[in-house]
Amino acid sequence: MQIEQKRQKSQKLQNQQFSGVLRPLIWVLLLSACSPKYDWREAGDPALGMRVLFPGKPDVAVRTILLGNLTLEMRQQGVRVDQTMFIAGGATLPADDEGVRAQAIADMRAAMVRNLGGTEVAVQTRAVPLVNSAGLERGRQSGVLIEAQGRIQDAPARMRAIFVARGNRVWQWVVLGAEVDAEQASNFLDSVRLVE
Repeated sequence: MQIEQKRQKSQKLQNQQFSGVLRPLIWVLLLSACSPKYDWREAGDPALGMRVLFPGKPDVAVRTILLGNLTLEMRQQGVRVDQTMFIAGGATLPADDEGVRAQAIADMRAAMVRNLGGTEVAVQTRAVPLVNSAGLERGRQSGVLIEAQGRIQDAPARMRAIFVARGNRVWQWVVLGAEVDAEQASNFLDSVRLVE
């Protein structure tokens, strides 16, 4: 009888130890199953007057870029999901001038395509909503939406991007990756708002 009790006690202890190891793993799997791959949330940059939905919490960076003969400080926010990057950025131009804006857009667009070593495969105009601080639409600003294909680190890559300029500011919103999910790219690019 004591042998049987010891065996049962030993079996119970093994089951508890196994359960102790397995329980955290099960919780991790359950939580990851409940956590969406794309966790959409709105983020903005008051300094740049823009809002957009990101598929996660964006990282923020400021870097110096060269656009033609202009050296600008570009503020960027970005999120990476698997092999796809979602990036929003903007810069303040030295003047509120149509020629400066047009050249900045052309240079930003060319630089992004050049980064892919690629080519544009589609271009269309895009009207980006202008909203007030409460989020109410006040108008629209014309921009350009491009699709490009090329390579990143010797792997095929695709890009969808919107470029807009208004006043003394220029913006870009970019989805870039080996395979760009059209629905997720649209979620990002269709959410773009300029705040005035």
